[in-house]
Amino acid sequence: MEGNPCRHTIENCLSFSQEKDAYDHLPLQRGKIISKEQALKILVEAEEEGLVHCTYNVLSGQTFICNCCPCSCALLRGVKQFKAPFILAKSNFVAMIDQESCESCGICKDERCPMGAVIEKSGVYSIQDERCIGCGVCVVSCPTDSMTLISRKAFEQNKPSATLFKWQYERAAKRGIGIKSSGEI
Repeated sequence: MEGNPCRHTIENCLSFSQEKDAYDHLPLQRGKIISKEQALKILVEAEEEGLVHCTYNVLSGQTFICNCCPCSCALLRGVKQFKAPFILAKSNFVAMIDQESCESCGICKDERCPMGAVIEKSGVYSIQDERCIGCGVCVVSCPTDSMTLISRKAFEQNKPSATLFKWQYERAAKRGIGIKSSGEI
């Protein structure tokens, strides 16, 4: 819309059913049922392309995985553009660069980090913790395995909710929205 077309694949979101082997590939016009192998292939291709795997921050009962970039995904774009890395779900991880093995190739900064969290100063690369969303896009492409994800400090971590319903309930409670015993808002 701004004259800067996205170079990433955009038809790669997946939704899941409770039914066995029911994966739904969500192209722009309509979804279609695909196999587990096809779903896994989409995830691998998205990772190779440097897309961020996004889903609810819950321990069980996932219903979707979107594979996003900050130029097509409104949420990731907002995170990057407005410098609010935790506008989505705060990740309990942050990228780290091992300076001993890093060869300063710049792939992490120039090609992979969707948030601009990798900075370079005098040939030395480092991570801006406040910008890093802990997606791991930089980690999987580092040719020297110098990039890793490490746990954030305990006081910076959030414990994921057990289920999507519990997550929704907790969010509603924080907003002051009453929830009936039936689970309705």
